[in-house]
Amino acid sequence: MPRNPSITRMTKALLITSFVLLGPLLAAPLTSSNNQSHIPGIIQALPASAPFDHIVTILMENQGLCSIYVGCGGSATYMSQLADQNVLVRTWGTTSHPSEGNYISLIGGDNFGHTNDGYCCWGITAPNIIDRIESAGLTWKAFAEDASGSGTCSFKPPRGADHFPFLTFADMNTPTRCANLLKTTSSSDPEFVAAMNTPNPPNYIWLTPNDCNNMHDCSIATGDSYLATLVPKILSSTEFTTTKAALLVVYDEGYTQCSNTGGTGECVYASFIGPAAKKGVQFSPTGASHYSYLSTIEAAWALASLTSHDAGAPDLLSAFGAVCVTNCPLATSFTFLPSNPSVNSPVTFTAVTTGGTLPYSVSWSFGDGGTGTGVIVTHTYTSAQSFTITETAKDSSTPTQTSTSSQSVTIFATPPLSTTFQASSSSPQVGRTVTFTTSATGGTPPYTYTVAFGDGRTGAGSSVTHAYSAAGPYTATATVTDSASPGASISASVIVNVQALIPPTLAVPGNQTVAAGMWINLTVTASSADIGGTVTLSATGLPAGAAFDPATGLFSWRPSATQAGSYTIVFTAADSNYPSTPTTKPMGIQVNHAAPGGSNGGNGDSGRGSSGSCTLCGIFPKSATIGLLAIVGLLGLVASLAALTIRARASLERAKQRLGN
Repeated sequence: MPRNPSITRMTKALLITSFVLLGPLLAAPLTSSNNQSHIPGIIQALPASAPFDHIVTILMENQGLCSIYVGCGGSATYMSQLADQNVLVRTWGTTSHPSEGNYISLIGGDNFGHTNDGYCCWGITAPNIIDRIESAGLTWKAFAEDASGSGTCSFKPPRGADHFPFLTFADMNTPTRCANLLKTTSSSDPEFVAAMNTPNPPNYIWLTPNDCNNMHDCSIATGDSYLATLVPKILSSTEFTTTKAALLVVYDEGYTQCSNTGGTGECVYASFIGPAAKKGVQFSPTGASHYSYLSTIEAAWALASLTSHDAGAPDLLSAFGAVCVTNCPLATSFTFLPSNPSVNSPVTFTAVTTGGTLPYSVSWSFGDGGTGTGVIVTHTYTSAQSFTITETAKDSSTPTQTSTSSQSVTIFATPPLSTTFQASSSSPQVGRTVTFTTSATGGTPPYTYTVAFGDGRTGAGSSVTHAYSAAGPYTATATVTDSASPGASISASVIVNVQALIPPTLAVPGNQTVAAGMWINLTVTASSADIGGTVTLSATGLPAGAAFDPATGLFSWRPSATQAGSYTIVFTAADSNYPSTPTTKPMGIQVNHAAPGGSNGGNGDSGRGSSGSCTLCGIFPKSATIGLLAIVGLLGLVASLAALTIRARASLERAKQRLGN
């Protein structure tokens, strides 16, 4: 068949147009790639002037500065020692209550309306600090103790996103980014520590401890001991011995005010530690807050601000001083646990050495004639007195550098009295029972236990229960007294953030209209958002003959001819909380008189309702003749449609034959 010239010309024109339109699009990626300041995956070095090039952040829970720092009344001896030896920010404020909004603010510069816990997942579309870090070619990892789904977008820490804000941002939900959301085992955090001992550690590392290690559910002493074990491993890692690294230990919220620390509002413990941080410095910058965390990283690494909050927050670069990078002098110090050791009980000593040339060798003199070697050693004293411990570190340079550190340690005849105090829930609802458990060691048993619940009421015993009658934060304090003469006492506190009860949800159908003699059937449903809550349904104002099943929510009624009129039924959903918070909703029913010939009888034809009324009488009159005519008409319509279909098919065949010729 000869080609149609007009079709050939049209095809050529379309091909030429396609190349004209697609050419610039195909070339665009090649052109733009030459102008990119950063290619993802290529690690770019920070400027030498950056005050730190690596930062590790550990988030702790629910303690104000002066609950932690011994210098203003706190009880965390190890954390106080860290703060005294490094940098303590005395006016670091929080941004919201409860936890989740604070965590989101720390990496997003705003809480984005998250005024409670339980928001998960991937809901915020705003940028976050990871966007800025990756755009600068820097690397990162975020760890959560005892999480599941490590390295995947099914990653789930024990508290979901409440204490792990990376799950809240939409652009984190990609396989590449989810690969950096990692589990670490709470017993010793080996995965977290290993990340800092790689040849090229990530620039940014985050750790969310579990709810015991971070003090959320356990005592200050428990969290302090946890950090006393973990922090020395951090400070002796590759990251902290070969780079300008900083460690930040900070709390999300604290429920105590800053007035006794020179600031206003609520303050939490925040300490910068490590080779990049200054030593023995405390300062109180006005307006410091969780947003200063972002502004400090942004200022150090020349990153753009995320929101007006971090743009306006003071940075804390004054916490960092001149940092030695090459030919650094050797420096060493050590810590020991327990903080009040006793006779015939092992004491663990941990050396922290920086500068010089790796590897280091460490030797110990325990003051009682005993010696040891190694970064971490244990020693047992057999007499109650004070001993001077001397730790000596040597590096591998030529000539060898040597640094020495000494401390006095007092050994007690019997272990000093100590206690742990825990609540079964840190965020119960009003009226829910909380179990408080206190344990004691040391001193002279037996012990007596008293608990002040923070709402004016008290209890006695090592295990007591209490239910709060109003929402709000409460500080519960346990006091343990031993049987010595005179007796020794010690106290520990936990924060209980009591949540308001949520009334049950009640769904009631809209107002109803029914004819007398007709059935009305509907279902009322209810549910409780409160933890463990159950709901009971009830109804008032039921007309005579109406039935309501509280177990299923089913309402049924067939009004009689004498019940025409208006009715209002009130349904109630009551929960199992104490005090109860019921929800009520009314429903109106209008009963109209039945149509003539309806509910008063009939001949039982199939077209009638269950009451004997004719349900189709409003559409077709009750006439056999008219019904027959309607059937004949329908048959005629079907025949006409069939004829039209046959004619249309015949016309289509003729058209095909003409085109073929």
